[in-house]
Amino acid sequence: MACDVPARDWRGGINKRRVGFTVVAGTMAAVAIALDTDQAANLLLLAAGLVLAVGLGIPVASAAEGAPPIGSVIAAMLDQWRDKPKKADLQDEFLDRLSRVTLDVTLFEPRAIQLAKEAIGHADGWVGPIDLDLFNHLLCCAVQSAVNDTWQDPLISEGDPRARLASLSRRQRAILALRQSKVDDFKIAAMLDCSLEEVTAVPDPRQWSER
Repeated sequence: MACDVPARDWRGGINKRRVGFTVVAGTMAAVAIALDTDQAANLLLLAAGLVLAVGLGIPVASAAEGAPPIGSVIAAMLDQWRDKPKKADLQDEFLDRLSRVTLDVTLFEPRAIQLAKEAIGHADGWVGPIDLDLFNHLLCCAVQSAVNDTWQDPLISEGDPRARLASLSRRQRAILALRQSKVDDFKIAAMLDCSLEEVTAVPDPRQWSER
């Protein structure tokens, strides 16, 4: 599928320092489990959590809160390494840009915004930072949804600024909208599951006046 989630490099957050602190923390936790006295074991687990927090760059407060302390550190570590974005942050970052693309395809603003929001929902499977890879993934989801949307195009009069777009197919509108978003023709073909020839056959709007 053209909109598959790109593979992320999980090794990017691993280095010798983190591995060393993790080994020390793991050793302390193992000793704590082997101890007979609860008080000593709890102290060692707390210390292991603090060592792990320092090594992974997690705020030490995370290691001192909750029970057991090392569990909260591991949870914070996973959140940090996975770097899962929040939906509110994604909408702030991408909703307007995605909506402009879906609007050029559907020609109906309320529906365009809805499709853009639904596309942002595809980030539930995303692991990584809010970056260009994520935007391109959501853009692909949004434009495919707009092209294949079951809603009918609105009625548009000849004097409407959207009339020229309305004369094109949704796929052709999508090609123009993606070009407007600075996506090259090769990526457009991949996003829309079509040939490069089909993409290049759609003229730039600036050329329409020459026809």
